[in-house]
Amino acid sequence: MKMIHFLSSITLVFILTLSVSAMCSAAPPAGADLAGFWEARRFFGPEVEGRLDILPDTAGWRAEISGQRATLVKTGETYRFVLPTGDRFAGAVTEDGVLAGHWYQRPSAFDGNIFAAPLRLEPTPTGGWRGQVDPLRDEARFFLEIRSTGEALSAEWFNPERNLGVFADLSRATLEEDVVKLYGRFRGRGEEQVQATGVLHRDRDVLTIFVGNRGGSYDFRRASVAEADGFLARPEGDSPFRFTPPAELEDGWTAAAPDEAELDLDSLRQLIETEILPRPADTHSLSIRALLVAHRGKLIVEEYFHGHHRQATHDSRSASKSVTALLAAVVSESGAPLSWTTPVFPLFARDDLVAQDPRKADITFEHLLTMSSGLDCDDDNPDSRGNEDVLWDNAESLDFYTHALELPVVGPAGSITAYCSASSNLAGGAIAQAAGDSIENLTERLLTVPMQFGSYYLIVPPDGHAYMGGGSRWRSRDFLKFSQLIVDRGVWNGQRIVSEESIERLVTPHVSMRGGRQYGYLWWVEDYSYPQSRNPQNGQSTVRAYYMAGNGGQISMAIPELDLAVVFQASNYSDPVSRRITEEIIPRYVLPAVPAGSVRPEGIS
Repeated sequence: MKMIHFLSSITLVFILTLSVSAMCSAAPPAGADLAGFWEARRFFGPEVEGRLDILPDTAGWRAEISGQRATLVKTGETYRFVLPTGDRFAGAVTEDGVLAGHWYQRPSAFDGNIFAAPLRLEPTPTGGWRGQVDPLRDEARFFLEIRSTGEALSAEWFNPERNLGVFADLSRATLEEDVVKLYGRFRGRGEEQVQATGVLHRDRDVLTIFVGNRGGSYDFRRASVAEADGFLARPEGDSPFRFTPPAELEDGWTAAAPDEAELDLDSLRQLIETEILPRPADTHSLSIRALLVAHRGKLIVEEYFHGHHRQATHDSRSASKSVTALLAAVVSESGAPLSWTTPVFPLFARDDLVAQDPRKADITFEHLLTMSSGLDCDDDNPDSRGNEDVLWDNAESLDFYTHALELPVVGPAGSITAYCSASSNLAGGAIAQAAGDSIENLTERLLTVPMQFGSYYLIVPPDGHAYMGGGSRWRSRDFLKFSQLIVDRGVWNGQRIVSEESIERLVTPHVSMRGGRQYGYLWWVEDYSYPQSRNPQNGQSTVRAYYMAGNGGQISMAIPELDLAVVFQASNYSDPVSRRITEEIIPRYVLPAVPAGSVRPEGIS
């Protein structure tokens, strides 16, 4: 998924400051001062966080937080304020007197996005409200490793937040006097060329690197690989690997110690020791940050790597498209005038577009969820007018819904299938239009509150509508709940969230996508070989998996036949190596960990 301010060219300009020492000696052999492991980290905020007070004053109410003040304004039933920093709030008073809404933090300095987080302000005895603002941390880390290979220098560049090193795809470095040049092939294509230049600051041993549109300057300093924050999956020497029992929290999960579960821990241990713990060899090394496994409804494995932890949220990328489908099912069952066959264009009152091209009248809500609308929207085709890059490259001037509705028709609805993020986002708009409420409010009221979620963040483009094409940030334990909801046929922790009939419809294959892969309503479907399931009664040799999938290795997978839910979160954005998780790692290590006696023959469809 492409975000606001994503570099149109990932050519990096390294600006390295140089102070000349009067005691400077002759230059060492070429590369001697440059070789090594370098680390940089910047924390951009949030500037505003913590306790928020809404206090009565002569003009009505004022908001106070982190030394900032603003006037609370009521328009209709909605209360709003905007701070001088650009952070803002919008909400409404509930029947029990709570001011409930969302906190919209100012655009990220690193990727330019605005994130919305739910916020509840409790009434105070003085007639105001009070609550705690917990915005998303805005930070970035870079690791630059330069190795001496005789007379040459090799170079690797790592960035966990956006994986920017995969774009520069560095191969070698040169040092002439104080001038540094880093060579590579952009996205691994074309001829090798200079991707970055700069100057080595010898006396302070610091590289000040300017990265365009990514927060400005970064001070790189030499670091120990073992101590670099998040470079290694775990401290060196952490072998043999020992599982840590999952924490018992008030989030609905029942935890069980791994050694008490009906799972083959040796298979999972081999996964961790073979695929996760080894030192990254290069930019394209698989970098898994979270592995969670739930079996028979209990959280068995909860392990984090590369500095990730249970309180942190993780970028889900397109995996959040599947949340759009779940929300659609819940909203349709809540009494809103929305069904799978509802025509799309009337929801947005765009009969004028139907008059221009009558074929648009045939596009239903189901076509959006199966990416078969027939509109010119294909993320895999850079020339498609509905390509996701077009949205984000022009986000400052586009209303995403209007842009999608105005796309030309290239084929009858249902006749063409193409992966289209704008389609999933438009489905979010259709949900909001039918329900008469915002995506933010619907997500909280119908999904995250009843499913006992912790902190999470939705992306809100400049058009003001929460983006449902991907990119939401979820905690790992909450990300796992989506697949557990599939395993338990719409029930979470004993509470019915969505009907069993809707769950079956969401994950039933409806179309083929990207190389013939099966696709339901924004959920992927995969059949895995599972010889352990063979028995005289059912003769099965496969199990069916339903999963959310996002760029970089964001997987939340349900396998109802095995009573199994699994989460992988990784930082290999825009790198095909992330496909190894579903294509190799799950069938090689995860499925063999489940004994044959765990097969539940009444799996979905």
